[in-house]
Amino acid sequence: MSTHTSMTNPYTMDIDATHTGNGKTCEDYLCAMQNHCYGCGAPGHMKPQCNHKEAKCNYCAWKGHLDCVCKDKFMGLERNRGLRPQGQQVAATTTDDYFTLFPSESPTPSTSTTATIPPPDYST
Repeated sequence: MSTHTSMTNPYTMDIDATHTGNGKTCEDYLCAMQNHCYGCGAPGHMKPQCNHKEAKCNYCAWKGHLDCVCKDKFMGLERNRGLRPQGQQVAATTTDDYFTLFPSESPTPSTSTTATIPPPDYST
């Protein structure tokens, strides 16, 4: 992963997230898996027809593929990412104090909401 600091702000860091621990990218994985099943790696069928739909990967712990075709393993990502919590709940709250950047404008009340953000799908 390449990093460098910005010349305008010494505390800013640019991170190249397209490359992982071993330098392989998601595009590299897709090229390697072309015409192969994402569940078991065999040619001749695709994942919907695979017999390993219920398999749990020994590398990432996600269900649906074997470790020999694990994208996390291919890209050098940490093990057991599938064991992380399955979603985040975030909440936005407000108070009766209204804020505006422009004092000449009257601020409008804001609302509060709670949302559940689904986790990313690492099973492909």
